[in-house]
Formats: sequence, structure tokens, C-alpha cells
Amino acid sequence: MKISVKTLLITALISSASTSFPAMSAYEVFGHGTQLCSKWNIEEAKDSWLYRTNEAWVLGYVSGAGFGEDTQYETDYAAVLDWVEKYCLANPQQKISDATESLINELRK
Repeated sequence: MKISVKTLLITALISSASTSFPAMSAYEVFGHGTQLCSKWNIEEAKDSWLYRTNEAWVLGYVSGAGFGEDTQYETDYAAVLDWVEKYCLANPQQKISDATESLINELRK
């Protein structure tokens, strides 16, 4: 299934808009990030539409974190998704947001 860059960007924008950002270090995650990594693994193997929307959520979350911190992380699209894939394979009972936050913490170093 081919998905245009425009479609991914629009999905990322919508997904990131539904994400709650930290307020005094306590926040709630909304959207695709609440799914377990095991779901990421299953959908990635099928290369499904849900996997593509999960990708968009992750990219939007990372972008939003950088925007909130007024910084540009030293990474790219493929590296972000590779990190989440490896995290989720190793931690299937964690949430997609946990994988993404782990990546963001590494990028902050």
C-alpha cells in the first residue's frame, strides 16, 4: 500500500494536535500512543494502515516535544521509527508512548 508524504504529514499533524504536553511534569497521553508495543509489532508486520497512523503519531509526538523545548533533535524519520521498532520488540507490554519518550530522552542527551 502506497501512502503519500502529504497524507503522512496531515496524519502526523492531526495526531500531534491530540497529544497532551507536559504541565508541571504530569501529563496524560492521548491517541495512538496509548496502544501497547505488541500492537505496534503486529501492525508493523502487516504494514497496515493502523501501523502507518501509529508511525505518524510517533513522528508528531517527537516533533511536538522538540517544538515544546524549542530545539531540533539530531535525528531523522528512519532513525525514529527504527528506535521505536527495537524498543517495542524488546518491550511488547509497554506503550508506544513509552517507546517514544525513551527515544526523546536519548535525543536530549
